[in-house]
Amino acid sequence: HYNETLIADCGWVYPQDVSADSFVRWRSTQGKAQKTLNEYLTSVKGFLKWLVAQGRIPVSPLTAVTKGETRGREVRPRRAYGDSEFAALLSVAGKQRIVYLTAALTGIRHGELKELRWGDINVIGEKPSVTVRASVSKNHKQACLPLHPALAVALKEFQPVNAAAGDLVFMKLVPRSKLFNGHLKAAKIEKLDSQKRVVDFHSLRHTFCTNLHRAGVSQREAMELMRHNDPRLTATTYRSEERRVGKECRSRW
Repeated sequence: HYNETLIADCGWVYPQDVSADSFVRWRSTQGKAQKTLNEYLTSVKGFLKWLVAQGRIPVSPLTAVTKGETRGREVRPRRAYGDSEFAALLSVAGKQRIVYLTAALTGIRHGELKELRWGDINVIGEKPSVTVRASVSKNHKQACLPLHPALAVALKEFQPVNAAAGDLVFMKLVPRSKLFNGHLKAAKIEKLDSQKRVVDFHSLRHTFCTNLHRAGVSQREAMELMRHNDPRLTATTYRSEERRVGKECRSRW
């Protein structure tokens, strides 16, 4: 997706057409968030590295191009859900309740949830877990995440009797924006707060990390559970929500 867009927008036909100047020029004309632009750069650098390894090109022409600063430049700063807000969201979610519960109790992203299969989930034994495969994960690294006891029970009840390991867990239940926004409206949750921060599906991931900190999970462990490569993202972007969400009971979820 990223590479295809760059190839088309930058007019790259052959590997030798790729240049730092053309990428930087393309990047300067985009209205995308800096974080997204960095993902484009990471993707195309990975492709160019592969071309070098295959002997298709001698060196990567984008080696000297660095990522842009993301802090303070977010297009849509997000916030976590408060306890009462999340409870209200679950109460109106209907069939999507299990999806929202999984997102908020594992931090698994929207696109990753769509690709989860029953073979990735283990709800039997003392240590229930879910595996996010490398082919599914945003950072292309496999991760095994512990399941909250309540989520393990909910997933076990949700699992069809005849479910095969290769079957998708949520099928078509992972909601698109229109359906999710409808649930927010039904739960009377404002998308934009007084500080101009939004809540959306990805805010469930913010909620997961915020609750890790509230529960006293160490910085290092939180980073691993969030699958962040940069510890500053865990410490700054997410931890800032700690004071806002209050001290309501967490176990009821």
